[in-house]
Amino acid sequence: MGITPFFIFYESSLNDNISKRLISNFTIVTLIIFTYQTYDGVIYRINNFSDFLNIADNTGYLLVSWILFRMLLKKNFINFIFITFAYVLILISLKRGAIIIATIIYIV
Repeated sequence: MGITPFFIFYESSLNDNISKRLISNFTIVTLIIFTYQTYDGVIYRINNFSDFLNIADNTGYLLVSWILFRMLLKKNFINFIFITFAYVLILISLKRGAIIIATIIYIV
């Protein structure tokens, strides 16, 4: 479910229906939103469970799909920094499946 929109963006990108600049702007805005969601999840876990490691949030799966969106763009240093930042946010979200998928994508 988390990567379903990726195929729509991928197909539109292949057919040049969506520009690379639009995809780049979209990913930057969504990274800001996902960063806030991860921060909010961490604060919620600390306040309600008095421990960071007791429960995980689902933001990690959204960030996995975000990394796939970002990989549609050309490879450069800024792109690498964004993907690394998203990978760190996935690690903070503590979702095991998302961490495994993101690690495989990050290595590739």
